[in-house]
Amino acid sequence: MSTPSESFSTFYESSASPEELSATYWNDIKRRHLGHEAYRHARLAVSDEANPMALLRLGRVLYFGVGTRRNANLAHYFYKQALRRGVTQAWQYIFETYADGTRHIASDFESERGEATTFPAAVRSYYRDILEQARQTGNYGILSAMRSHIKIFYPDYDKQTGISDFLNGRDTLHAQLFYSLSTVHNEKERHHAHIDDFMRQLCRPLTDDATLTRSIDAMDVDDVLRHDEGELYQALLHFEVSHAALQKRRGVEDVDIPLPSLLPYFPFIPMETFSMLRRQILRCLLTALDIDPDLRQEYLSHLHTDEYLVQICEKEQDEDMQLLLLSFVELQIDIETIQLEYLTLYRSYRVGNYERLCDYLNDYASTLTNAGVTHHLPVFTPDNLPVIDA
Repeated sequence: MSTPSESFSTFYESSASPEELSATYWNDIKRRHLGHEAYRHARLAVSDEANPMALLRLGRVLYFGVGTRRNANLAHYFYKQALRRGVTQAWQYIFETYADGTRHIASDFESERGEATTFPAAVRSYYRDILEQARQTGNYGILSAMRSHIKIFYPDYDKQTGISDFLNGRDTLHAQLFYSLSTVHNEKERHHAHIDDFMRQLCRPLTDDATLTRSIDAMDVDDVLRHDEGELYQALLHFEVSHAALQKRRGVEDVDIPLPSLLPYFPFIPMETFSMLRRQILRCLLTALDIDPDLRQEYLSHLHTDEYLVQICEKEQDEDMQLLLLSFVELQIDIETIQLEYLTLYRSYRVGNYERLCDYLNDYASTLTNAGVTHHLPVFTPDNLPVIDA
């Protein structure tokens, strides 16, 4: 076996700290152009069968594309091999591949189950543990992705109980599952804290400029919105207007809707805000549907199918209800679009694709320029991005 260089001697050790497995550590190796050497030693270390930690390290090398082409699927394979060999740390990285969207849990489950109607208890327990961690950490997108199989893992789930608990603010398992399954767009309800922290660091050049912040605060909010945020603003405005009209005309219950102008758009909309907004508009929708039992039943049966929802909207005779239903669909799509952008930026950072991060900031700067906002933002390149530790 080759003698490891001093830089990578730890690759042959049977333990590793979280810092040694983090994105910061691996991206630093790439920045120092040591990726090929790191990959070579990671491969060599795996030949020692007595060191299952080497499997996890190789998985991390493949996940981040250190010295080799990025391969998230192969990384996932080595994570699972490490877990089977007793490396409990591997669990969080397996979960991470589902939470950041690089792996699709339903596809993995269906592939592992095959055509069988029954499957080993270990398989059921493995996926149940993932779903439970997702539920407890607010990664509802993972639960949403498993909508077709949810009864296998939560046989006692009752949709009507979930609706009642959700409307009454009870944070029960039924309410959480109902919210997770209420729309297919919930699949982007993932990694809130991680992504908010990452976006905060990425957008530091915007928030560090106090003059720029004051200039934006002095303008009308819709003048400084990027395209996707502008679409969201308009859809929320339509939803608010139609709900207010239904309250006045048909006695719909009053439910707080965040005012479009009061959302925290600058420098980005936090993922937690999206989650709050999605919950509130779902509550508003449910209370509005109470005035028409037939419409309520049909709509709730197809909340995860946009095409069918639009068909229902088109048949609705009440124009205010029609606008509310259409706006609900539009809002789900608009929220998902922005969440997907944040998820993509987050994944790009984690694999060292800094060009995508630069494009985002430069697009933001162009939006401000076109709105007539004075700023001194540079043209961003990988060399002048803010330091990110996420």
